[in-house]
Amino acid sequence: MFSVCKKWKGSCTCFLDKFLNKDWGKCCKQHDLDYEILKKGESTKPSDDDFLDCLKENTWKPVAYLMYGVVRIFGRKFKGEK
Repeated sequence: MFSVCKKWKGSCTCFLDKFLNKDWGKCCKQHDLDYEILKKGESTKPSDDDFLDCLKENTWKPVAYLMYGVVRIFGRKFKGEK
């Protein structure tokens, strides 16, 4: 699954960047940048919390909480580990 997701088009890995009149792609881009600079052992929670705040401003709350839950569970697989 993760190899397919890494080839996903758009900034939101394995998820849509926008739908109808909502566009949350900028939230995904910033979240990806935040993950890239994380050092080994650093928590992803602050980045994920910022991601949720951005999502709540740019999409519907159910979508925001769904995406937040997914990154809390699976996001560490994509973190930088520098």
